[in-house]
Amino acid sequence: MGDCARIVFHRASELYISPIVYLHSLGGLVLYILEESLPRLRTGDVSYSCARFIGECHVGMSGNTGLGVLNLGEPAAEEGESKEAVYHRRMKFLQGIPWEDRGLFLVNVDNWQVTHAGSCINSYGDAGDGFGMQEQTELESVNGVVQLPRERAGK
Repeated sequence: MGDCARIVFHRASELYISPIVYLHSLGGLVLYILEESLPRLRTGDVSYSCARFIGECHVGMSGNTGLGVLNLGEPAAEEGESKEAVYHRRMKFLQGIPWEDRGLFLVNVDNWQVTHAGSCINSYGDAGDGFGMQEQTELESVNGVVQLPRERAGK
């Protein structure tokens, strides 16, 4: 067990999911990093938001380890499957993986709501709904969802 976290940006309105951003040692700071980088992220734009988040993480890390980008690794669309069905199947796939450590954070770029998937019990204790072990932030979850301050988000 460690302090790893994974972050995925998605946009339900366009049925788009980013690659998985992997943080090896900053899992307890995911909400803090998201909140700090929010003005540089683009509302409604999965690609730019994911890239800018990666950039913010990179600047804050020394050395050449601790930050990665992973492909979803989930099978491609089945013949005749709608884009909506693919999106929902992939989101369900992501939420069904028993992510360890700090878990998986799903960031909706349409409304800047963050949900958590994966283990809620790690070597740091019981993370409750997954947000209980986040540090350096005053953001709190309501019914398992954290609302990032939308007014601070980039356009």
